[in-house]
Amino acid sequence: MLLKRLVFLIVSLGTCFPLFAQAQVKPGSIGSESFMPTAENPVGWRGDGSGKFPGAVPPAEWSLVSKDVSELKCSGKKPKGVEGIPMTDGAVHEWLVWGPSQKELLFEILPKEGELAPDDNETAGTSVWKLVKSDTNTLDLTRALKETGTIYAHTYIYSGSDKEYILQLAARDGAMFWLNGSKVVPKSVAERLKVKLKAGWNRFTFKAKYSKPGPNQSDGGWFINPVFYDTDLTRTVSKNIAWTTRLGKGFGSPVTVGDKIYVESNPDLLICLAKTTGRIIWVKTNNLFESFSEEEKKATPALNAAEEPAVKLRAACENLKGKAGIDQAAETEINTLAKQIHDISLKANPNKYNKPPSDFGYGSYSPSSDGNNVYVFFAHMVSACYDLEGNRKWIRFDDYNQIEHGISASPLLIGGKMVVYMRELLGLDAKTGEKSWVFKAAPLDGLNPVRMFYGSPVAGKIGGSKYIFLPDGRAINPADGSVVFDDAKYKLHKHNAASSAVDSGTVVRIWNFGPVSLYKLGAFDGKSLKLESKKDVPFSGAEFPRHYLDWHTASPLVVDGLAYLVNDQGILSIIDVQAGTMLYQKLLDVGQYENHGEGAGRGVGASPALGGKNIYITGNFGTTLVLKPGKKYEQLAKNKIMGYAVFPEATYRNHPEKFIASPYFDGGKIFIRGEQNLYCIGEGK
Repeated sequence: MLLKRLVFLIVSLGTCFPLFAQAQVKPGSIGSESFMPTAENPVGWRGDGSGKFPGAVPPAEWSLVSKDVSELKCSGKKPKGVEGIPMTDGAVHEWLVWGPSQKELLFEILPKEGELAPDDNETAGTSVWKLVKSDTNTLDLTRALKETGTIYAHTYIYSGSDKEYILQLAARDGAMFWLNGSKVVPKSVAERLKVKLKAGWNRFTFKAKYSKPGPNQSDGGWFINPVFYDTDLTRTVSKNIAWTTRLGKGFGSPVTVGDKIYVESNPDLLICLAKTTGRIIWVKTNNLFESFSEEEKKATPALNAAEEPAVKLRAACENLKGKAGIDQAAETEINTLAKQIHDISLKANPNKYNKPPSDFGYGSYSPSSDGNNVYVFFAHMVSACYDLEGNRKWIRFDDYNQIEHGISASPLLIGGKMVVYMRELLGLDAKTGEKSWVFKAAPLDGLNPVRMFYGSPVAGKIGGSKYIFLPDGRAINPADGSVVFDDAKYKLHKHNAASSAVDSGTVVRIWNFGPVSLYKLGAFDGKSLKLESKKDVPFSGAEFPRHYLDWHTASPLVVDGLAYLVNDQGILSIIDVQAGTMLYQKLLDVGQYENHGEGAGRGVGASPALGGKNIYITGNFGTTLVLKPGKKYEQLAKNKIMGYAVFPEATYRNHPEKFIASPYFDGGKIFIRGEQNLYCIGEGK
């Protein structure tokens, strides 16, 4: 009886005094399963924008790879049996290098060059074959050779069967190769080719002209990074992959709220998934027709023609409830209906609705949530708010022109505002969607206006208050949209792709074609944030192989006073923030590949993240390295997801799946958004 009364008393206190009951619950830090976003601590791109999930306890190892690729082996030395270095990631890590010779590339230097089958320390002509090992997928001749000229690089590759593979190849200009005697001259510095390996050992020989790096951004020491992918992923081996859900094309990271996941997908979908299974709970479309007001449709009657495909599109989304993913047929139907709506809108008012997609499409951003609602933005300039059950609270369209590669900034929740960037920075009232303020961030016309940027705005705390930090170096007061910090030196700068990082009062930002800037800021004095100190740390990737630009798409991560930056070539740079010095640089083994014509496929785009105690860095083709934080490089694990994207409408057709979304951590799970799939990584499966 006494026990029953005690239970009744506890329940009564929790019911009558909810504040008392809630006070006993200590919500975990971001990344923990108990973390719930609030208006004061929302979630969005990179979690809270910092890329740090200290409450997470994620696995360090996982894989999803082709069984046939996992069984490939390579050997620089002439093989005597079937022993070799495993190529579980499809990359070659051991070569024999000959040369250099001062003869031109097109001349036959070694006789019967297509039939070469050398061994270590074997003399051929005027030089000797030397064994060169690489800890990345890149053979970097800048470090392997002291002299320039024409060289040969050879390796042996073992395959368990006769099989066709995709060879994803990036190399300097002036390269050719032979596979079992068949000659191939790549048409560009980055190509995707179909090749056949025979059962047993295969001879793989490259010939190239090696020149040392020059002063220009596009110059670089000669290199190759060939990676083999399977053309058929029906036979795979996996570890710690809890589930995979096909969502269609998209590149934005998800967010989690309680037991649900929210993620965008093209063309303009907000998808809610069950966190434990990956099954679809609901899908909402956010096309232009949904944003039309009754006054707008009356003023332009031609817009009403979009109602029929809009109704069909809603029905197609409803049909996805409970499904294990969006299959090709459903994706095609959704894209077809969305295009009809777009074309009708464009025809009705070509000046207003001419919104071409960004390099990432229309739906490749991270949602934001305050724990009660979910906020989304799409590249056709539509913003919307939903409650957690999928009921739309408001939707709006804003008429702005795209910039060169398209708007690509995710929305930010701060101070009761949903902040979106569309050349101007808009502070929208989170409850109503109405404009609270407008900041003219960049000119309204021109593909490349000054002060434009691509990275997402982030929130940073200075002197106990939060401010909006833009990728171009400015800081904005979320209350009224006024500028509270700006470095006048960079007023004419443009093409800022990476976001800023704010840690312990210091802003870390990387300028493309420029240094890493460190701003130590003091409290707001009523007009601006005080600049206490500033230091520019020179950045250069000149000593590393590259064929495009010293460009940063990935944003900085700051952990324990060290800034981790990864550029598009996969070069990790570590900066001591307080000292303002570069500690070291290293070319990472993240399987980077950069093809100029593939937009979102270029370089390394995912920003590094802190998951619990370790740092996770993902390359653009599914390789993730796990590092121990610190002043010395310590790699704990290398993981690979070998996906295969199928897009019938794409100019490059089917290809290895790209990964440029930053990972999101939730308790013991990691959610990684690939170009076509969402992967849940967790121990035990």
